[in-house]
Amino acid sequence: MIKFGDNIIRADMIKVIQKCGDQILVRLRGEEYDLFANISFDDAVDILTSAGLLINPPAGEDPIQFILSDEELFEASELQAQGFSYMARDKDDKLFAFVSKPDYDGVYWSPKPDDELEPTLVEGAFAFISADDDEPTAISDLLTVETCDE
Repeated sequence: MIKFGDNIIRADMIKVIQKCGDQILVRLRGEEYDLFANISFDDAVDILTSAGLLINPPAGEDPIQFILSDEELFEASELQAQGFSYMARDKDDKLFAFVSKPDYDGVYWSPKPDDELEPTLVEGAFAFISADDDEPTAISDLLTVETCDE
């Protein structure tokens, strides 16, 4: 169970958590309603990190639960418009965007030789993309998060 403000929610019921103005919007799996939690964005990140929900699941499991700020949604849209499809963080904690799914040697992510664009460094966002991830994050997955009505 996870406590968001006055709401207690089973972790497996959470579909997406988003920042919506001054509140956190919790979209639940299989439900036609959303919950608004009166907690800060940073507190929501701390709660989800403590609950282990800001990590990539094993293959075949439900996709990663994202918390996206408005800036991150904009940045992901811009990267996709420029032709990038994946993001991954190296062991030196630098986050890069790639055209196609990069290869990983356990320390650094490398682009495919035929990629049309060089990887681009992404500054100061997407803290949930970890250097310990085994797979890169697809930008399209980030952009399937529904936007909240403010």
